[in-house]
Amino acid sequence: MSEFRRRGEFELEVVEPYDFHLTSSAYSFGWYYDGKELLIPLEGSVVSASWSKGKIRCVIYGEAEGVEEEVKHILGAEEDLKPYYARIKKDPILSVLATKYHGMRMRAWPSLWSSLVVAVLNQNTSFYQGWRMIRSFYASLGKKVRVGRKITLLSPTPKQVLRKKEMLKKCGLGYRWKILLEIARTYDESWERSSSQKLIEELEQIKGVGDYSAKLAVLLRRRDYNLLPTDRWLMKILPPLYGYGERAFTKKEVEEFANERWGPWKGLSYFFLTIVLEARTAGEILGKRKTRLTLNPLNLYKEVVEAP
Repeated sequence: MSEFRRRGEFELEVVEPYDFHLTSSAYSFGWYYDGKELLIPLEGSVVSASWSKGKIRCVIYGEAEGVEEEVKHILGAEEDLKPYYARIKKDPILSVLATKYHGMRMRAWPSLWSSLVVAVLNQNTSFYQGWRMIRSFYASLGKKVRVGRKITLLSPTPKQVLRKKEMLKKCGLGYRWKILLEIARTYDESWERSSSQKLIEELEQIKGVGDYSAKLAVLLRRRDYNLLPTDRWLMKILPPLYGYGERAFTKKEVEEFANERWGPWKGLSYFFLTIVLEARTAGEILGKRKTRLTLNPLNLYKEVVEAP
């Protein structure tokens, strides 16, 4: 097992309101967040982040060059949500963000590759099954590293995935393993520098990566809230929750609804809908199916505590 040595530290100022715990806990595994300390894996380094006296205290392990700006982006430290709170003040579902979830940010993923993994493994599945597959992917192919007194997992790189094709096939990902393999084969670091629209067009050329997966991956990586990943879940839940009846929206109707109600914040609204509604299935949300699981995006880190 590799060990990353401590190299330095820095503090991040934040735009208030800011809730570090909620930001860190959403969609986290226990090997990243323990309720107080968040480990952020970057290329060649891991940054330990914690809340201290109104600032985010960060300790760098491994390579120290250029990590501060990246961590600032991932944690949304400079993002001002006050205009968004004003926009959703009367929203029947999302208005609760200004109280119960006050100061929470969407945590960005540290690379386009890692956000693509999340997007592909959440295709045509429930929250529980999607994140079970993500856990399996990391457990089977990820690299364990020691950071201070903790052990965490680094995401396997595209090259590592190509070398471990047989292991990838056995991860229980269904048809999705073939999509990840194809992404790994074509992955280009220059994609990180492309415009969002051009990047989406590039990603959609990959077999198995459609509009939803491409937009979700770019949203999670870049915090480009003007992107709306439209899936069947969103098409089914929006009409009854917002008083438009039981008939599911078409994709075009979802776009029109989101543009009118949330404007340039529609991508962030999609993310927060999954938080507020606890990522339950459409059937559970609409009362057509009993909710069986207590697992949700904000307690995932408690359920999966240690690196496998």
